[in-house]
Parts: sequence; structure tokens; C-alpha cells
Amino acid sequence: MTTEERDQLRRALSVYVEGAPTAPEWQDWNFQRAVPDRQHRFVTGPVVALVAAASLVLVVLGGITLLLRGNIPEVVGEPVTTMTVAPSVTATTEMSLPTGPVNPAAYADVPSFQGTVRYFQHDPALGSPGWQATVSVRFAEPMRFMYTVVEERPGDDDFLFLGGAGTTFIGDGTQIWLDEADDLPPLQTQQPGFFRHLFYDSESPSPAWNEICGASPERIGVETIAGRHTSHIACSTTLEDYELWIDEESGVVLKMRGPLFVGDLHPQVDRDGGFEFTEFAIAGVSIPEVKIPQVEIAGFFPPFHMVQEIDFGGGSVDTVEYWYRDESTWRESIIASSAPSAVGSFQLVADGQVGQCILEEDLCSVVPLEGDRLLFGLQLPSPTSRVPLEFVGDHCDQLAEETILGRAAFHFACDGVRFEIRGTWVALTDPTVGRSDYWYDKGTGLAVKYTGEGWSWDTQLLELEPVFDDAIFVHQEVEEQASEPWPDTYVAADGIVPAWSGPLLDGTTLDLDDFRTLPGSEPGSGGSFVVVYDWFPTCGPICLDGITDFQKLYDKYGTTDWSVTGGPNIEFVSVVDDDVSVAQRTNERLGITVPTVACFADEIDPAKGHNGLCTPDSPWSFWSIGVPSWTVIDTDGFLVYGVTGRDYDFAELDSLLADISGLTES
Repeated sequence: MTTEERDQLRRALSVYVEGAPTAPEWQDWNFQRAVPDRQHRFVTGPVVALVAAASLVLVVLGGITLLLRGNIPEVVGEPVTTMTVAPSVTATTEMSLPTGPVNPAAYADVPSFQGTVRYFQHDPALGSPGWQATVSVRFAEPMRFMYTVVEERPGDDDFLFLGGAGTTFIGDGTQIWLDEADDLPPLQTQQPGFFRHLFYDSESPSPAWNEICGASPERIGVETIAGRHTSHIACSTTLEDYELWIDEESGVVLKMRGPLFVGDLHPQVDRDGGFEFTEFAIAGVSIPEVKIPQVEIAGFFPPFHMVQEIDFGGGSVDTVEYWYRDESTWRESIIASSAPSAVGSFQLVADGQVGQCILEEDLCSVVPLEGDRLLFGLQLPSPTSRVPLEFVGDHCDQLAEETILGRAAFHFACDGVRFEIRGTWVALTDPTVGRSDYWYDKGTGLAVKYTGEGWSWDTQLLELEPVFDDAIFVHQEVEEQASEPWPDTYVAADGIVPAWSGPLLDGTTLDLDDFRTLPGSEPGSGGSFVVVYDWFPTCGPICLDGITDFQKLYDKYGTTDWSVTGGPNIEFVSVVDDDVSVAQRTNERLGITVPTVACFADEIDPAKGHNGLCTPDSPWSFWSIGVPSWTVIDTDGFLVYGVTGRDYDFAELDSLLADISGLTES
């Protein structure tokens, strides 16, 4: 995922809360570690935005995010329930240490319960607790729950991971709703991992404690947490150590020490942080009813053919063509772009199916529509999914009419207001938002021009009641454009990869210019090939498998002087999108000896926030459009291999490096 896409998804789920309720004063917690030899360090890792694309159906064509529409979901009155906490058990030393495997209830069999859980980014006994939150929990059964943020305090980065006091997550049995504040309608979402870390058998990797701990975790003792008997165990992954206190009857994790890194709208705590229930009771609970909204179509438009140019800023421009017969038959395609690999990407709705092809990501699919223009239970965006004319007219100043493409157009100026989709369009007052101007075709209500902060677009062609070629609306396989040899990078076919330099963990500096053929020399004379793996430790097995393979290739090709075989030397560098201490710890635990560059310094300048390497304006940003990524650069600086994600082929890379080095396999 690109930095821009991460930012777009983060903004799409950003929370704005006013008049948040207060909570009782924070208590001092004592979280002295039972296993004292574990390291404490806060990881400022990249956010793994994993906002499920299926849940929000954010269709990105050349950077365009098409938003969803529908009615406001209504939450009806909530019955009042009373929580009774079981009496506390006396001294923990009087309890016997259980034997045998940890065997709490499976997630599907967890009884209904309610309680209060507190999160802390750092152990308060070690200094500042950083980010903190108190959450009220009601759990009836899987997918029927309500988690309400009672209080949330930001840490050093001033970010509220759960959205602030008043934010409520409600599972209605099939969907999950995010109710951020009383003055906003709830937002329908589909992230399945909300607060699954509270359950030992979670059936979800966020994290799945039963998989991490296995059948025989280390038993430490039996203790009382929130008046409940719990088993205290220790578990480890390749990278992390955890301590859990598990209520054996319910399978709920009542206390945890260790890190949580699972993306936005989830708690994120450090290795010396965790959570603890201060109240817990197995009891029947009631969950508020959430009514599924009926799909609302914002407007009806005549058939049209339209071409628009969209300027995203920074030299990124797409030309998009729309063919629109009606709400159930339309096509949107990128016909020109500053990113050649995006040309040909499209979204098509016809014959009760939706098809899309995002060529930059090598992603094409055709799936059935569900219900009335629904995809994954949500309303499907269309070429008309712009802020409706009537809505803008209610919240912005109307200026004099203008003429666009020979047709009369309304002109509106909006200042300090932004529009969002929350089942339907809502207007939010935001003083940080500058002026935006909208132009609408007077005869049809179609949005034909927009200018605002950061991006703009205008219409180059508008044809009403066009003649449609039947082939426009036919679902078919689309072959990827061959405009670039490595579509997973921004490097052109005939372009040299921008060189960069960065500090290695051993204190020396890596400068790619040192490995290139000297100026004035014959191409290919001298210099070294460079193999780079870009990753971050918390991205999971996909990155861990990759760095393991990277180490194997380094051991085979990166430690030998290949001049004896007539080939150039091969340099390897691992780029870790995290800070220095995390990169060092990860290398130690995984046994990685590849020269490593960390993107972030441990003590960063708050005004800068990074060491300048892994930023959108650095040469490094042109190497890859996603993480993890593999790139191979020849001695003259040309890209000879570049892929992202799991698309790399170890055997192919091994063969490529064998050819480069001149190694003859026996």
C-alpha cells in the first residue's frame, strides 16, 4: 500500500468527537513484570491500514477514492443493564498451579459478559503511560457486541487510536457499526478484528493467542484479576513476548502485557504496555438494535458520456472517461495518466455484476452485485458519486452562474465545511478546511468542475443521450498494459533508479553511488549489483518469510568476491520501515546479518518525524509502490527486477543472481 493510500484510508476513518463524556479519575496500576528480562521499547511502527477494502468498497482508480452512499443507520434505545462483579478471591499464593494445556472456551462458546477494560501504551510504573483508554465492553455472542470508549487520552503523537470518548463499536449480528459521536450518523464497516485480542481463542489474527501460545505455553501461576481466577501464562512469537491472564471459564483475556499493532481503530500499545479488566462479570447483556438503511439514490441523471481530467497535485494527473446508461449500467475507465501502468484500469457495472481492474496492482475481478446496487452489503459507488447539487447548495454560498462546455453551470463556494459519507451525505464544520469550489451542470445536476486543497478536476467532454456501443458494457478479461517492465515501481523502462544514501545499523553509511559504474567508464565496467528488500517487522508472515529468503540469498551471493568468476559483486541491503531499535531487535531475534538501514531514528526531531530516507519526497520513494518489495539494480543504475508483496519468486531470484555472479551450479 502506498503512503498516499494509507493516508487516504486513515482520513476515511478519522474520528471527530465533540462533547465527549468524562470518566472516573485514572488509577495507578502496578504492572511489574513477572518475567524481568524482557525488553521495553515503544515501537512507532507504520500503521498497517488494513481497513478492509471490501467493507468500505473504496475503489481507487489512479488515486480516486469513490465513496459509498446510503441512508443513515438508526440506533434505537438501549436497555439498561446492571453489572455485578464477583467477589475477590484472597491471596494468590493459596491457589494451586494448574497443569495441562490451557483450554478455555472456544470463541463461539464464550458466554455473554460485560466489564470495563483499561489500556495503556507504557507501564505507568516505568514512567509516562503514554496513550491510555478505558472501554466499556458488552459481549452477547460473536458479532453481537458493543464496545464504548469511556475515556481516551493521547500519547506523545497526540493521536486517538480508538476515536475518542463516545466512540462505540456495535455488532448487530452481521455488520459492524462505528458510532463516533451523537451528531454524526454511524458508519458501517466490516473489520472483523475489533477487540478480538480480548479472547484467547479469537479466530482472528489480531492477535490469535491460541495460535501464538500453542498447546503448552509457559505456566507462571494463578492470580485474581477483577475478582476472577485466571491462569497466568507466557508466550512468544518470532518477534514478541507476551504475558496473559486468562479467565478459564470464559476464555476472556483479563490482562495482557505486550504489544498490539493492528491498525487504525484498534488499541496500539508497546511491549511494556497492555490492558487489564477492572470489572468483569458473566451476565446476560442486551445490545442496541441497529437498523440497516435502505439504499438512497442521490439523484437521477440522463444517459451521458463524460471525460474529466483529475489533477491530484505533484504532477499526478488522470484522464477518466465515463459511460453512463443508468444506475445499473455504467463504466468508468482511466484513458490517460501520468502513471502509465494505470492506463486501462476500469470499473464496470452491467448485467447484475460489478467488474474492476486496477492494473497498477495487477488486480482484476468480476463479482455479482448483492441486492439493489449493493456490493458486500454496501452501496456501490458510481460515476455520479459526487456531493449532490442539492446538498452543496444547502451548505455553501451560491455565486453567479457560469458557462462550462457551452452549458449553464451553478457555482458554489464552500469554506470551513467538508462532506463525508455516513450512510448518506453529511456536512461537517471544520475550521481547518480551506475553500472549495463546486460547479454543477444546470440542466442535469452533474458535477462538472471542482477546485480545492490539494486536488482539482474539470470536465473536457459532456455528451448527453449518446449512442452506446454494446461492447462498452461487456465484462471481459483485460491484459495488463506492457508500458513498463516493472509496474510495481515508479521507475520508467529507460530510467535510472535514483540513488540514495542512509545510515546502516553498524554506524557506517550506505551510498548507492559507491556501487555504480564510474562516470566516463564503459557501461558495465566496474560497480556492483544491488539487491534491496523493503519491509517492516509488524506486517506479519508475508514480510518475515521475505526477510528469511533475503538472508538466504545474502549468505549465498552477498558475502563472496565474484570477480574470481568474472561477475560483478552483489551488494544486499535491508530497508526496515521502522526505527533503529526495532530493526536491531528484529535482526537479533531472526538472525539477520544483512546490512540494514532503518527508516526512522530512535530520537527523531518532532518537526521532521523521520530521517529523510523513507519519505514521499526522497529518491527512495520512486523505487516501489508498496511494502514489502524486492528490487535489483544493475551496475549502471538500471532496474532489472522489481516486485511487491508475495509476487516474488525465490527460484527466479536465485537464478537471476546466479547468472549475474557467474556462479555455475553443480
